[in-house]
Amino acid sequence: MNYILNVDTLEFRGSSKVHLNDYLTGSIYKFPNGLFLDRIYDYSQLKQTYPFCFKIKDPYNDIGVLYTKSFDLSLESGLNITIRIDNHIFYGGNLNYYLDKIVEALTINRTLIKRLDISYDTDFDVMSSFRTLFYDKSTEFKLRNKITVIGTGKDDREIHVGRLGSKCISIYNKTKELQHSQKNHIMNLHQKVFGFTNIYRVELRLMHRLPDIKNINLLNLGYQTYLETIMGTYFDTLIQFVDIGSGKKIDFITLNNTGQKIPKVTKIRGQGQGGEIKTAKMVINFMDKEIKGSGKVKDWKGIRETLLKKYELDTWYKMKGK
Repeated sequence: MNYILNVDTLEFRGSSKVHLNDYLTGSIYKFPNGLFLDRIYDYSQLKQTYPFCFKIKDPYNDIGVLYTKSFDLSLESGLNITIRIDNHIFYGGNLNYYLDKIVEALTINRTLIKRLDISYDTDFDVMSSFRTLFYDKSTEFKLRNKITVIGTGKDDREIHVGRLGSKCISIYNKTKELQHSQKNHIMNLHQKVFGFTNIYRVELRLMHRLPDIKNINLLNLGYQTYLETIMGTYFDTLIQFVDIGSGKKIDFITLNNTGQKIPKVTKIRGQGQGGEIKTAKMVINFMDKEIKGSGKVKDWKGIRETLLKKYELDTWYKMKGK
């Protein structure tokens, strides 16, 4: 099966210690490696969490958007920035180059992916193939962990498998979708590789709630073999057809890479960062109630601020109306 594999969406959080004003030249923040930041004032997404927003650029490209909690990030602990890479960067073959530049300029020492979409584009009609296999009585679609499947009707425009908040796969006609968008960089690549024909997309979407997403190496996402490793790790956990008669697996898509899988993480209920955040919220709620009107309010206020900063609960606390 002829195919192209690309990152299609990438948003990640990071821990940076840079003092942006050290790189201020005029109204632009310029870094020694050629990147610069252009501040954006009119934005709504993430504004409640991140008071500052910048367009990441170099002399040739708009690369992405940076959200920060302050100008002096050395004073902010934990994951204090969020970065979203522009879509056109993924289709020019320079993703690793730009990710290296961003990590270097902002002195990022820790990252966590918020959302990663990997697209498998092919001229084979995978939508019709999925529906045929799904309804064929001689084949079995193996469901795992209560995975949902929607959009299998013949007139449905998109098939969706999995859970949106963790991991899922979408299958749709990409050519029809592109006709209503401005993504000429994708259309040009499709025409170069496949010619003028309908292209179908199998899109793997991984979100921050997936426990083992922290094991995905951000700086390897520009390598084709690594993307195939990620697809090979998660695809079978969402879509797996088996011939009932022989018991053999039916390959719905093909991948060239046979490398190692992404290491799995077993999520233990009540433990890990999610469990710690839940405990911190319980402690804050309890202590606010217990010491109200007592002489220990000042002492508790400092401890509370430390907890809010450590677990990034400032927005949650403000929404409580305290």
